[in-house]
Amino acid sequence: MSQEKPVGSAVRLHVHRLARLIVRSMLALASIIGAGIVSILLGFSGIPSTVPLFALVRQHPIVSVVIGIGLIAITGASLIVLRQPQPSSERPVDPAVGRYSRRLAIASAISVGSVACTVAVISVVLIQPTWCPEVVCRPPILLTNTEGVHDSNLELYFTALASTAYEIPNDPQSYSLGNLPTSIPAVRLDEQSVAPPYRVVMGVHSLSRGPYSISIERVVIVVGQVLPVPHPLNVWMSGTPPSFTSQPYEVTYSGQDIGSELLANYGVPHSRVELVPGEADSLALQISSKATIDFQFHVQVSYRITNESIIRTLALPRTFEAVFSNASDWHSFHLDKGRFVADP
Repeated sequence: MSQEKPVGSAVRLHVHRLARLIVRSMLALASIIGAGIVSILLGFSGIPSTVPLFALVRQHPIVSVVIGIGLIAITGASLIVLRQPQPSSERPVDPAVGRYSRRLAIASAISVGSVACTVAVISVVLIQPTWCPEVVCRPPILLTNTEGVHDSNLELYFTALASTAYEIPNDPQSYSLGNLPTSIPAVRLDEQSVAPPYRVVMGVHSLSRGPYSISIERVVIVVGQVLPVPHPLNVWMSGTPPSFTSQPYEVTYSGQDIGSELLANYGVPHSRVELVPGEADSLALQISSKATIDFQFHVQVSYRITNESIIRTLALPRTFEAVFSNASDWHSFHLDKGRFVADP
């Protein structure tokens, strides 16, 4: 029994010392963080553009929260240990030292609470939850097009089709100026190199409220149903389409099977489209073919937040269709007094 007490006292002594070390470390950390914040507020230093710790929190929010709670719990337990009397082997004789320890414990609790509040505010600002008040977080960025698709970072929506000709899928005499067929572009293979190209124009809009940009990594078309070209292929010439040259992408269909993903090439080599928070832009996807075909497809856009490695994908809900024909199937019409008339 006489040997167990010194052993227990030694263990309590080591625990007490460890608790004191943890509290002092947290006080030092709080002092460093506080000094940095004061320095930024007073203008002695600028706000850093990238903070690795913030990027880690955004990439692993759950793990970061668990670690933060663990540190706060360990610090709280250390404060509780410091409130207990020191082991008998080092118990101070002067009562003033005990009063000093209580004051130290109170100051430590205030410091740890301040650090916990700071970490909580920073986490809210980084994660940007929907309940975050505008006083702390930036106001939400409104959607541009309610018929598009979006997630919490990016909005994608269809803007326009740019084509010089469109298929007339039904009886040409059943159309008028009020219901012209403009959903299925028609392209002459022997005129692809000289006629204005067929393009699908899309809008992209960054919904991000954070400090990082969005990089458009890939634009892909997914081949859907493949059909033979109608014979005859009735088309009408719509005239020169509006020019959409901003952020050009190009893709060529060459007989791939249904479900194939065709990667579009961006018109600026070794570069990508980037959107700063709140910025909107247009993607002009030029589509051509090496074979006579009537095929349907979907469009997907993949992006990445510049401080992350995760690739996210949005797909337009619209099914696109285009007909690529040669001269033997091509039967053109023009509008005369609001009605289609066959060209001679």
